[in-house]
Amino acid sequence: MSTPTTPDPEQVEPTPAQKHYAEAERLLELADGRDPEWAQLTVATAQVHATLAQAASNEQILSTIAMAAAETLASVIEGVFGG
Repeated sequence: MSTPTTPDPEQVEPTPAQKHYAEAERLLELADGRDPEWAQLTVATAQVHATLAQAASNEQILSTIAMAAAETLASVIEGVFGG
């Protein structure tokens, strides 16, 4: 039995959710200590990226659930009707 290996973090492509979260964090850091109007626009842009990160995360969760449901349904159909 082989031992599972952990992928090198530098070689793993970040998910869309992780990319949007990182951009939101970057923008919030940029907003700190700036002109109030510029900071407000930057924070608003960061909020958009945070929302996109949440949506991308939800999409991945729903996709995983849908795949599991499809596999379960296929298994049940195979069990009932033979395969």
